Amino acid sequence: MLVNLKLNGVSGLQVLLYSNFIIKGRYKVDAIAQKMGISKDLLYRWIRGNKQFPADRLSDLTNATEDYDYLDFILSECGLTTIPKIKDKTTAKMFFQLMKLMESALKGKEQ
Repeated sequence: MLVNLKLNGVSGLQVLLYSNFIIKGRYKVDAIAQKMGISKDLLYRWIRGNKQFPADRLSDLTNATEDYDYLDFILSECGLTTIPKIKDKTTAKMFFQLMKLMESALKGKEQ
């Protein structure tokens, strides 16, 4: 398969875009561009690396594709991770208790 990807100065996010849209074909450019409220030409330019993907459009891309890999990629570069909103009260209480337990364990190691 021929890959039209510039390797100079390509960001990891752009490689992820190219892989998901072009190589794997997970998303249709027309449909996602429409959901994002942009032209398909602009989305293609971002995917192919002709134009830098703007950070302020990351939420639009994530919502349009319902794919959190893009957000996870950015957060992992910062040493962070996503935690989805917990809507079930029992699960939220259990999660809160787990966080308190982890926090106390970390404080114990610091002393």
